[in-house]
Amino acid sequence: MNATYLASDPPPNIRWRGHLLSLLLLIVLPLGLRWGAIDHGFPDNYVPDTHVVRNALGMAKDKHPVPEAGRYSSYPHLLPYSLLPIYAVQYAVGRSQGAWSGSGEFAQAIAAEPWRVHLPARMWIALLGALAPWFVFRGLRAAGAHEGAWFGAYLAGTCLLHIHLSTHERPWAPVATFTALTAWPAAIFVRDGTSKHLLLSTLAAALAFSVHQAGGIALGLSGLAWLCGPWRGRSITKRFAWGFGAVLAFSLLALIVGHPYFLLHGAPEKAKVIGNAIYADKPHILIGGMPIVLEIKFATLAKLSRAIVGYDPALVILGLAGLLPALLGRTTRPMAIFAILAG
Repeated sequence: MNATYLASDPPPNIRWRGHLLSLLLLIVLPLGLRWGAIDHGFPDNYVPDTHVVRNALGMAKDKHPVPEAGRYSSYPHLLPYSLLPIYAVQYAVGRSQGAWSGSGEFAQAIAAEPWRVHLPARMWIALLGALAPWFVFRGLRAAGAHEGAWFGAYLAGTCLLHIHLSTHERPWAPVATFTALTAWPAAIFVRDGTSKHLLLSTLAAALAFSVHQAGGIALGLSGLAWLCGPWRGRSITKRFAWGFGAVLAFSLLALIVGHPYFLLHGAPEKAKVIGNAIYADKPHILIGGMPIVLEIKFATLAKLSRAIVGYDPALVILGLAGLLPALLGRTTRPMAIFAILAG
């Protein structure tokens, strides 16, 4: 039996072509921009931040999937976990081709040519980074934007800073991607008031937090959506129950996939905390081996502001121009407030 559709709807084959075009424009082309420069600096690795790769290799070498914070890295474990199957396939293929006969020779090959493990890590991070335009598009569509969703996705896909960081085996591009993912169900929740979308938003925020401690700020976006949700006709008890359940889900997922060392090892020794001597007398929260300093550094703020404007002035100008309309719109208001507070 043939499916029916309204006369005003495009035929199924046209809709399917539209989905393919969307996939091409929103994921494939951004991925091409990022993979085009993926081998920068090779065979040398000029990026000093090797936490993610080092943590994954340490887990594999010691056959210990939950090392204590600071043993190999002060970062959470989600990205290293995602690299382990990639390295397992790489090892198996190389062994089948005679490139190495065992794990010892594989380790020697990596020591002699580190790009063997850094290049796959970069390609994986670039793929995660290339998903950001799609999530931005879906989030803006859910918030009521139509043509603006395409424009927002274009800006996310071509943002020079995001492209740059997507070619590094570091957590910053994935943090941005998972934060964009957080905004998508958050916008649906503000629009429709469905509890599952509040839950999905906090789960996406948990992924951002499981990539890097700074990604925990994405939970603020879910919290703003909770505050701005359509609560008319719902009791205050239900409101807080939904919020508590969403935060609990955030905590459980982040604990399992990003910070499981808390379960086995507890808090790390102070000696293994990055910058312990520098931040000991400053107000901070210690998460794993990374302190989150609770103060505003205006000198750093000015430096970062100049860098952001220098990287992509058009993005900054257009973002500021769209800030007031976003604040006035109910479904876009959480995103706008989050951009002000987090930016």
